[in-house]
Amino acid sequence: MTKIRLLFACYLILLTPVLGLADTCRQLTGTVLDVATRQPVVAKLFLLTATGRIAAGQSSATGMFSVPVPCEATSLIVERTGYKEQSLSLTNASLTAQASGANTVVFVTVPLVPNNRPTGVRPLLAEEFSQLVPTTMTDKRQRTLFFLTDVYTNLPLQARTCFYYTKADWTNCLDPDVIGRFEMAYAEKDELTVKINAPNYYPYEGKLTIDGDNRRTRQDYRLLRDLVIASVQVKGGFRGEQFRCELRPAEGPGIVLTPGTNDWSSTFEVMPQSYRLFITDSQRQIRHQQVVTLTNGLNTVVVNLAPAAQTARPAPTAEVVIPELKPTEYIPPIYFLQSSYQLIPESEAVLRQLAKFMQKNPQFRLRAIGHTDNVGDERLNQALSEYRGIVTVNYLRRLGVPEGRMTSTGKGSREPLVPNDTEENRIKNRRVALNLEKQ
Repeated sequence: MTKIRLLFACYLILLTPVLGLADTCRQLTGTVLDVATRQPVVAKLFLLTATGRIAAGQSSATGMFSVPVPCEATSLIVERTGYKEQSLSLTNASLTAQASGANTVVFVTVPLVPNNRPTGVRPLLAEEFSQLVPTTMTDKRQRTLFFLTDVYTNLPLQARTCFYYTKADWTNCLDPDVIGRFEMAYAEKDELTVKINAPNYYPYEGKLTIDGDNRRTRQDYRLLRDLVIASVQVKGGFRGEQFRCELRPAEGPGIVLTPGTNDWSSTFEVMPQSYRLFITDSQRQIRHQQVVTLTNGLNTVVVNLAPAAQTARPAPTAEVVIPELKPTEYIPPIYFLQSSYQLIPESEAVLRQLAKFMQKNPQFRLRAIGHTDNVGDERLNQALSEYRGIVTVNYLRRLGVPEGRMTSTGKGSREPLVPNDTEENRIKNRRVALNLEKQ
């Protein structure tokens, strides 16, 4: 009898957070991931209400979780030692499904940022030396290439960076180029205070030690902001029909949402801005599109497609099969439309196969080298080629390839694969070359 009472008491303790909730408005289910490695993270979950925090369990070894959310909850809090506390606002109702209740299940992917993620320094790689100003290549002073990016999307940022020198007692403020990059040289040893400010981002302040030697280094600053998550549910269509959800901004690459449960797809690689949502079927037919405006926190969109009876059943087609990659074989480049760095479906298919290979073969690293044709201003072509490399690496990173095993660079139109004398040849030059190397 004593054992039964103890078991019953333990059962009540485990259920206390759930039993203490008021009316449940929805069920949040999803995964917790490391933003850098895309590996699952075991983390504690809390719900924030007007009366304080409510313990809501933790994610599993695979990062999965499921949490009933009371109507008065304003935020989901995710904590793990070694990571920055993550807060997802739940108060945005502008895009929430009209139907609500305990049976409303919303899928989300929640990223955690390691404590050391916002900054990182390392020696320049061989392929990165070409990004230094040519006249400084033989400079005896220490030189550093700085890169500013968004911590969630890894896309370049425009943010003024100020360096406060200790010995010289002066300040040097710099603005990056279109890919978030700038270069600095140092005359002597010093301890600098670095301050970075950008609209809608948390200010960064940290220290930078200058050794005064002639090293060539790369310094990355990844700025933090409030988390934005877009979750889309597609209803309708034929039973078992799969849909692809993509958010496209007015400028920049589109974001393909990660499929989840209950016909939901989700992504955290978005900004608080307007996008056009495209939903396509397995035949690459656009079944629905609309403009959505995302704000900080969780944004949910429910799309009801035409009933199956009103839609002709698509004829089955053979699936495109990409041969299994081998390290000794040539990896075909991926191609882009003119003046675009948007991945096309054929390129995504190649990158999915490449991601599988890299996950099975951790001894290899990748160099993604962007190229353009010779149409237009070469400065713009250089930036476009670098963006194509960045987008390629970001897509592979979303598929689980560790960021530390990939680098990207751009060559503009300087290294055409074929002469730019016909449109057919120019198409071949709008590419990203994919080079595998053993670590």
